[in-house]
Amino acid sequence: MSSVAQRYFKNFIEVDAGIAISLTDVKRYDFAPTTKIQNEIQPGAGAGITFFTTENIGINFGFQYFSLAGVNPDLNLSFTGTAVSPSVNLVFTFNQMFEENLRSPWNRRFKLFGKIGYGRFLSNSNLQSINTDASAISPGSEYYLGDRSLSVGSIPLEISFLYKLNKTHNQFYRRGKDRLYLVISGKVNFLATDELDNYIDRGFSNDALTCFSVGLAYFFGK
Repeated sequence: MSSVAQRYFKNFIEVDAGIAISLTDVKRYDFAPTTKIQNEIQPGAGAGITFFTTENIGINFGFQYFSLAGVNPDLNLSFTGTAVSPSVNLVFTFNQMFEENLRSPWNRRFKLFGKIGYGRFLSNSNLQSINTDASAISPGSEYYLGDRSLSVGSIPLEISFLYKLNKTHNQFYRRGKDRLYLVISGKVNFLATDELDNYIDRGFSNDALTCFSVGLAYFFGK
């Protein structure tokens, strides 16, 4: 939290759950539910703890889990997998950009955070042919059918919007029910590889993963 609220809380923990979409070469971005091929929208979850060093800057330690899936009928390929990603991030609060003393009802109720950092991305993916009797791999590509593990660096970039569930003034933050916030977040993990889906297309850039989540944040302190 920042400024006025910073007097009461300097740290917070967060647990959230949501959806993840892998931005890879083996994809079609068809998000409609299907029983034939696994949907590319997959579940994810995360947890983190943030320590503020100033009113506007903090350090965050985060951990996320993802399910992965993608399909490209034109390439005759589909992949599934799982991944985890621990990271260390800088956290920035943006409320003081709109109001210096943060005494308005808007700034007491809403908080906007940005994160950028570095992490490791550890995944296990399985690439398979959709139709074993057909072959449609594009020229100039490299792929690995079957299971493959990956461990690479990643740069996470995140925006989080927090909404205070109890509208009482900051001076009442000492009560437990005044410490709960609804959290809506959007995050992109930029990976240092093009092999998340076990497929390398020489004409494209590295893979990435987008995450959208809803959760609860609990602020604690003296």
